[in-house]
Amino acid sequence: MADDPADIAAKINARRSEAVAPRGEVAPDERAVTDPQGVASRIERLREHRVKEPPRRALGDLLTARAKQFKRESKGTGVVAQAWSELCPAALLARTGVVGVSRGVLTLAADDSAARFEVDRVLRCGVERKLLKRLALDVRRVRVVVVDQDADNQTES
Repeated sequence: MADDPADIAAKINARRSEAVAPRGEVAPDERAVTDPQGVASRIERLREHRVKEPPRRALGDLLTARAKQFKRESKGTGVVAQAWSELCPAALLARTGVVGVSRGVLTLAADDSAARFEVDRVLRCGVERKLLKRLALDVRRVRVVVVDQDADNQTES
């Protein structure tokens, strides 16, 4: 009558826990198990301890992390975008937007070169000075880039 592999493994473990090797001899638990099913169960137990699956991240965790990132980014550009929308002429506002602030440079985006030219004229007429005064950020310069909406490329003109 064949025993269940789990029973065999339990018997082997019981024998191992009872046996104590004299000095200089190999303890029974350090000897190789000759039973194939016992070997298989031992290998499976070793695999359970050695191979750990990477932690699975839930979708909620990813969304929370992304929301924090957007919140951080909006804190910096939200104030700038509000100031730009108040100072920019209404006809030009639909064709422009705030890209961000980095290393003291405020970057504005324009849909095409004509809009970029108009933004440049508006900034030179004193809006740049007013915009920089309103911002609590350390902005030294305003850069206007043309955003190609088809290829998602930015080119500075």
